Amino acid sequence: IEIPSDHTSSVERQSNKIVSNLFNSNQIDQVLKKKLTSYDSVLPKFYALPKIHKPTLSVRPIVASIGSATQALSTLVTDILTSAHQKGEYFINDSFDASEQFNRLQLPDNHVIASLDVVSLFSNVYLETCLRSISRHWTDIRQFCNMSLDSFVNIVTFLFNNNHFAFNNKIYKQTFGTPMDAKVSPILAEYVM
Repeated sequence: IEIPSDHTSSVERQSNKIVSNLFNSNQIDQVLKKKLTSYDSVLPKFYALPKIHKPTLSVRPIVASIGSATQALSTLVTDILTSAHQKGEYFINDSFDASEQFNRLQLPDNHVIASLDVVSLFSNVYLETCLRSISRHWTDIRQFCNMSLDSFVNIVTFLFNNNHFAFNNKIYKQTFGTPMDAKVSPILAEYVM
C-alpha cells in the first residue's frame, strides 16, 4: 500500500531499540550489539527484472534493501535459522544437485519424476505461518542463539511489519508475505515449506 511519508528514521530507531534491549537483557554481547546497530539507514528501492526464460512477459520484483534499517537484524535471523535448519531427505540444493540425484535414480517402469514450482512463494508466506514454524522448531533454533523465543519472534515480527520501499517517487509498505528480497525470506520460506 502507498504510505504518505518515509519511515526510515523511525524504523532505524525501533531496530536499534530492539538491539539495545537484547544487549541489556544479556541476550547478545557488545560486539554483536555494535554490528547490529544501524546508522544512516536508507529507504530500500523497488525495481523489477524481466523473466526472460518465461514464455510470457513477466517480471521478478526486487527490493534492494542494502543499507536499510532492517538489514542487520534480517542477516542475524537468517544466520541463526540457516545454522539450525535440518534439511530433509528430499531437499535439493540446486539444479546441479537435482541432476546428480536424478542420474543415480532407478525408476520403476510405471513411475515418473515430477517437478513442482511454487508461484509467488515469498508473497504467500505469512507472518503467522512463519511464527508457528519457528515455535515448532525452537528446540533446534535455540541451540544457535542466546535469545528467548519471545525476543526472536519479536525480531521476525518487526521485519515483517517494517518493509517499506520507494518506487516512482512514492513510498510503499508491503502488507503481506515475507519481505521481498530480504535476506531472511528464503530461509523463512524453507521453514514453512
